[in-house]
Amino acid sequence: EIIRPLQALAQHDSGLARLLFGSLFCAIFAEVDHHLNETEAENTKTAMKQGINIVLESSTQFYSPFIGSLQDICFKESQLSLDPSLITTASLVSRQELIGIMLLE
Repeated sequence: EIIRPLQALAQHDSGLARLLFGSLFCAIFAEVDHHLNETEAENTKTAMKQGINIVLESSTQFYSPFIGSLQDICFKESQLSLDPSLITTASLVSRQELIGIMLLE
């Protein structure tokens, strides 16, 4: 019942979409350890990290709200460390320098 209104709202407000995506991703990431065995949880977290890296590597437009959301997620979840060169490129091109600096520190 709540998914469709949130989806419609997110489609019209990029700031809210960024917050929703980040919250959902972090909630799922936090629950992986509770619902999978240790090996499966580690494999899933590795796949999630690789997915973020692939998105950043293959991005051509570096849509600012989306890149910012990915960087926020990586800042909140310390296990999702990114390649510093990807952080630098994505931050500069998407104009998300502040979060990029925080990630690099």
